[in-house]
Amino acid sequence: MINLPFIAQEAIDKEDENYNFRIFLKNKDPEMVDRKMLPIGKYFTENIDCTACGNCCKNIMISVNDAEVKNIATALQQDFRICKNTYFEHSNESDAILINAIPCHFLTENKCTVYENRPSACASFPHVHLPHFTSRLFSMVDGYGICPIIYHSMEALKKELNFLSN
Repeated sequence: MINLPFIAQEAIDKEDENYNFRIFLKNKDPEMVDRKMLPIGKYFTENIDCTACGNCCKNIMISVNDAEVKNIATALQQDFRICKNTYFEHSNESDAILINAIPCHFLTENKCTVYENRPSACASFPHVHLPHFTSRLFSMVDGYGICPIIYHSMEALKKELNFLSN
């Protein structure tokens, strides 16, 4: 299930198809899409071991807030300011605080070294098991070539909804 080179190539090969699927889903009842997607997302989230992959932590930069930085500083037994200046940066385009490295500083052997204190964006990733799926379509298509859970969930949803690629 975790074949990162294959999934990355699929994202390239199916770029137009996934764009069309996004449009297709936007024209569907969001509650119906959730009824279909939630069990699919739950299944793949429970059956794909993220620690065998870690690709999200190697490719995605996330936003955090001061409370999350404080939790990480506590876990690392560091002063808040030192932690913030070492591992995070302010976005020039918003007030967001971003982890300032890819792969993530806190990833070691595909495991999060601050797992119990990880940011909420990390804790809920890849978000396929959450309601309001159609509100996250851009990030789902964006993560399709990175995350095996997103890839398999999207492919299963295409089949479930009888989506025919062009």
